Amino acid sequence: MEVTRTLAFTFPLVVRWFYEPLLLRRLPAEVDEELAGAQRYLEARDARGI
Repeated sequence: MEVTRTLAFTFPLVVRWFYEPLLLRRLPAEVDEELAGAQRYLEARDARGI
């Protein structure tokens, strides 16, 4: 099974200076958490035979 998830953000220049550094710092960790959660879900589902 292959899953592709894409997020795209475009902020107005007026607020980009504020949001872009926050997202660049936080998003990599959130992606790792999302992948770990998806793996746990799929493994549990596979263990149940679904």
